Amino acid sequence: MTFLAPVVLTLWVSAQIPLATQVELPTGEVVELAADYVVFENDILTARGHCELRSGPNVLRADEVTYSEATQVATATGNVMFVSGLMAAIADDVRVDLRSNEANVKGGLFMQKKGVTPEALQAAKTPDELRKMGETPVLMSGTRIRRTGETAFSVDGLAFTPCQCGPGEPGWRVEAKEANVKMGER
Repeated sequence: MTFLAPVVLTLWVSAQIPLATQVELPTGEVVELAADYVVFENDILTARGHCELRSGPNVLRADEVTYSEATQVATATGNVMFVSGLMAAIADDVRVDLRSNEANVKGGLFMQKKGVTPEALQAAKTPDELRKMGETPVLMSGTRIRRTGETAFSVDGLAFTPCQCGPGEPGWRVEAKEANVKMGER
């Protein structure tokens, strides 16, 4: 009985402190991963509860993140938030194939922000908080996004609003079944 008390105390304390580890991506880049629960089993990394991946100016938050080394596919589900500089994105879930640079997004919304610092965007804890920060001169959604160049993307199910949008939905948008997007140009 005396032996079990320290074990139970250790398990209780470890459940209260987020786990943190470094993960090397196939590109060789190392990211910091923190979550309530992290396990690596059969070449699959699973992180659950308050997941946060950080790499330089990039932050990804989600309820759950999985990564398969064999298929090089990463998924983030539940309250997904991504911030890179003044670009921010929220989604219900995202599946990214790192080999083809293809992402499938469910409930995704991409925002270019201004009137707010990148650090403030990185500190946002919920998708709603992130959406309400600063001004949003560009608002874009899509169902499938594939990177075709450094700043070029092929987007299916595009809805795009280049306006000074407040936190509510814009009153108008441009839609396309398919589109090629060159960030900052067309």
